[in-house]
Amino acid sequence: MESLICTGLLSLLWVANLFHGTGLDSVYHITDLTKGIVILLFVVSVIRGYARTHAMLVDKKKFYIYGIMGLIFIVSPLIHGYGKAGIDYLWVFCLVYLLSKLRIDDRTMFWTGLIYGVLGCAILYIFNFGTALKGWNANSIAMIGMNSFLVLLVPFFREQRLRNKVILLVASGIIATLILPTNSRSSILFTFIGTLFAIGLLPRAAVSRNYSRTLFCLVLPLIIAIFVMIVSNSSVMDGLNEWSYERYNKPIFNGRDELWKNGFEILWQNPLFGNGNLIAASWHNSAVTCLVSTGVLGFVFWILSFGEALGSARPYLNDYIVIGCFVSFIVLYVQQSVELGFISNSPTFIGYILLGLMLGRVRFLKELEDYESY
Repeated sequence: MESLICTGLLSLLWVANLFHGTGLDSVYHITDLTKGIVILLFVVSVIRGYARTHAMLVDKKKFYIYGIMGLIFIVSPLIHGYGKAGIDYLWVFCLVYLLSKLRIDDRTMFWTGLIYGVLGCAILYIFNFGTALKGWNANSIAMIGMNSFLVLLVPFFREQRLRNKVILLVASGIIATLILPTNSRSSILFTFIGTLFAIGLLPRAAVSRNYSRTLFCLVLPLIIAIFVMIVSNSSVMDGLNEWSYERYNKPIFNGRDELWKNGFEILWQNPLFGNGNLIAASWHNSAVTCLVSTGVLGFVFWILSFGEALGSARPYLNDYIVIGCFVSFIVLYVQQSVELGFISNSPTFIGYILLGLMLGRVRFLKELEDYESY
């Protein structure tokens, strides 16, 4: 029964994520309702936990990292006239905390992955061949499909049989084919990258072996933005743009290089705390978005917060669900080097669901260890 309830709740979160930022959301306030429930449950959980133990629920290191990050994300938008834009983003960390309290067993993860995969595939199919989603943003549809597929991949990280690995590759090809009409090159690319990690053709240790490798992945969107700006000023650009026009009918960076240059110019005006603007966060790069809105200090503690969450799972990376969530989150996160939605005043939250699932699985394994030792 507990597994059924967890799967049901996680499925409802997928539905809420689907409608966030849409016209239906503005009418029925689905995101606001989800956000309100999550924040309320978070506050209740913290109060109950403190009342029960009369102690801090997290160690001092986590308290300072998340506390300082939260303070910067709240204060910077507030003092720059963007109101509670920071809180409208930070609630997804409350969601991660609440999901970490769930006991993610094998059955919960299998059914959650399957439901997310089927729903993601269905959305892509309806967008391509139906009429119900006409007018929806093609890029958003592509990322819903890719993100859902990354959750589907998690239960298959323990798969050893060659036949099933081939089936998974075929499934990724089907998803990529369905994404193709949206013209989202990054979603297709990272669908295959996630699959290659799942079937073991890409070494998982490349992103998880130690903190340094994980930190590099977390900073990679910034590295990519800087690299692209350098390349965009070189003679190589003409050849790259010509090839991209022939294949995709648009330039290789599709104007992102100019966006990022503009973003860094804005950052230099408020380098420490940014301009607080998480509302117009259309930078198509998570690092640039964070830097522009919360400055260098906000970016540093934002990165440290993810590093801390992922670090909590490191002792359990031999578990297929933990490593699956870990790698799928990194793949989704790095894809945000060229896309948007992960950080804004109205964020998509499948990436944060992956973090919560990972920490919930760690909780399950710890309880299992305590039971066996007892």
